Amino acid sequence: MKRNTRQFSPRSGLAGLLMLTVACVASYAAHTPDPFTVTIAGSLQDELGCPGDWQPACAATRLNYDADDDVWQAVFSMPAGSWEYKVPLNDSWTENYGAGAVQDGPNIPLSVAAPVDVKFYYDHETHWATDDVNSIIATAAGSFQSEMGCTGDWQPWCLRSWLQDPDRDGVYSFRTRRIPAGSYEGKVAIDEGWDENYGAGGAPGGANIPFTVPADCVEMLFEFDSATKLLTVAPVPAPAEPGSVTIAGSFQQELGCPGDWQSDCAATHLTFDAEDTVWQETFSIPAGGWEYKAALNDSWDENYGANAQRDGPNIGMTLGAPTQVKFYYDHRTHWIADDVNATIATVAGSFQSELGCSGDWQPWCLRSWLQDPEGDGFYGATAILPAGSFEAKVAHNESWIENYGEGGAPDGANIPFTVPVACSTVSFVYDATTHQLTITAEGDNCPGIENPDQTDTDGDGAGDACDDDDDNDGVTDPVDGDPTDPNVCRDLDADTCDDCTLTGADGSGGNTVDDGDDGDADGLCDAGDELFLSVAQLQIVQTVLYPQRVYHDDPPGPGGIVPAFPNELPGTTNLDALDVIDPDTYKFSVTSSAFIFGSGGFLILSPANVYMRDAGGAITVDLDWSAEGINLSSLNALDMIDANTYLFSVDSAQVVLDGTGAARVLYPSRVYIFDRTTRAIEELLDASVLGMANVDGIDLLPDGRVALSAAAQGIVSLPGGVMLVHPARVYISDPCASGPDLIEAYDGPSTRLLRIDGMTMIVPEAGPGGEPTQACPP
Repeated sequence: MKRNTRQFSPRSGLAGLLMLTVACVASYAAHTPDPFTVTIAGSLQDELGCPGDWQPACAATRLNYDADDDVWQAVFSMPAGSWEYKVPLNDSWTENYGAGAVQDGPNIPLSVAAPVDVKFYYDHETHWATDDVNSIIATAAGSFQSEMGCTGDWQPWCLRSWLQDPDRDGVYSFRTRRIPAGSYEGKVAIDEGWDENYGAGGAPGGANIPFTVPADCVEMLFEFDSATKLLTVAPVPAPAEPGSVTIAGSFQQELGCPGDWQSDCAATHLTFDAEDTVWQETFSIPAGGWEYKAALNDSWDENYGANAQRDGPNIGMTLGAPTQVKFYYDHRTHWIADDVNATIATVAGSFQSELGCSGDWQPWCLRSWLQDPEGDGFYGATAILPAGSFEAKVAHNESWIENYGEGGAPDGANIPFTVPVACSTVSFVYDATTHQLTITAEGDNCPGIENPDQTDTDGDGAGDACDDDDDNDGVTDPVDGDPTDPNVCRDLDADTCDDCTLTGADGSGGNTVDDGDDGDADGLCDAGDELFLSVAQLQIVQTVLYPQRVYHDDPPGPGGIVPAFPNELPGTTNLDALDVIDPDTYKFSVTSSAFIFGSGGFLILSPANVYMRDAGGAITVDLDWSAEGINLSSLNALDMIDANTYLFSVDSAQVVLDGTGAARVLYPSRVYIFDRTTRAIEELLDASVLGMANVDGIDLLPDGRVALSAAAQGIVSLPGGVMLVHPARVYISDPCASGPDLIEAYDGPSTRLLRIDGMTMIVPEAGPGGEPTQACPP
């Protein structure tokens, strides 16, 4: 949630962080991270559905964050009465704001004479919490709003240009640097609409108010006087410089003053440097111990001492020999310093001309002066810069003789940084002990690394350019199978399932125990387990498969379903397909494997072989595809037609082997006969004639006809014709017609067979001899 000019604090406790000359201290400066929750907590909560009052964690009175407005807000139906409230953040009183946008401030009163809907607001940039009873909700609407992040211009409901009055003096205002140089117009709108608005001269519904932004990143001030209804828009004026600055102290008499501690002695006046915007002068100070302060306007009425404090303590200085001492005073920060007590450091780089310096890489330009009012050895400054990529170094004593680059190395490499959004705040912090310079640009997700695209794959706030785990799966990029996919990292247990399949993007590095479904609980994921049983349910013909038991519809008709096996099949936690070979033989498919259960045991399909598993658990090879000369490296389905005939599929094709050595092969839309002896292929069936562009399944029925399926539909070739199965209705091609015309044969809901997962194969009623009851006329 970024809006206007948020001031960054790159180091905890760095109270002396400074604004550079071009960046006056911003009034909008959230000093804490964006909250997760914002609550209206007070004496009104019990009436609004909370179990009690003054409860910061009550969800019933939470505000909602509006990303378009960048403001937290909500409407509550308030009963008549007098109430008080505050705004706690993150369901706690640890950080809360009261009247005047003051942290831990006084309660905000609210009185309503009758039941009314009250809208509450909280802006984390300014910490102002208010409501539309206590305050006028005024926005500056105009041709500039899209530049501030609104979805368009002239939007009175967009609170990114919300005029605020925390001190309740009747003047509502906001500041922004987001408006590029140019000419614009605006008005004041009340209550997020145009019903009440004020234009030029404060007139209701008056003319638009024109204004000009003289240059990019100039801070503009919008002020609305609620009494006169006048809106003024102008650049924020620069702080007025004092008339004079005097170094007044115990050495003044030695410098030509008639006495010491004289605030009006011209002999120790500093000189204002308009290019640096800093007061400075060099004096020859004798050896000895001395003290001094800075007095403004030849008077002690306003003076600054140690730590930039007004009326603060004297600044001590000890010299072992006569010394040329240069003194500095910055009226924006009130820091008074000298080059004996302090390091005079500047951030010199490719950005300085943007600050008003006459050029870049100028160590003598004090518009990028790093300051340390606290005297703790950390020197800081901030600047408002345009979008772009820049470089910088730290220079001492306004020259290149002593300078530090990357890693604090003397004469080291330039330090790159990126400003992702125009007019963003950039913070510079220099550690005088390690000589390292830290640069933090508002919105830059990789400080110190040039990364204009700001890509952040895992959204953790660290850009890919500086994040050693771009997808946050817990495996570093150099060894990650796919550094930008959180579900791909590595396979430590070599079970062919990536460890991050199910546990990616949680920083765990994956989980070999939980890296995919393990239907038979043997410790291997299904994708890499040749003997795997998995999840689903499907019903084919007159047998229904449930996750752990097999049932028959016997006798046919409602209520006739009985278990085919009294006990759960060993190891079959979940299955995904079932077919009946004969009364004692059942075939189960389990994703990329298949089991055939009969009196002889189990047949198991693996990628290149079919195995027999007998009742004792022994596994022997029943059929080796390569030994048959088929040269198939991978299979994906298996069916058993009779003792000598197998039906299997390979990717999008399927083959039927039988005892004669011939094979039927199904391609996406055609079925072929494949003679293994002659290697000849001839077409058996063109499925496209039946309106099927692609076929994804094949089966052989006892009468030798072919059953085909395509996605969620199925075609069955029977003596009575071809049935096309849809999710709810069954159609049959008229065998007496000259073409494949389809007529409705069954209404799915009225048929006696169950339908599971959108696929049902239905065998029509037949006559005593097994022939269909319907016959073509002669």
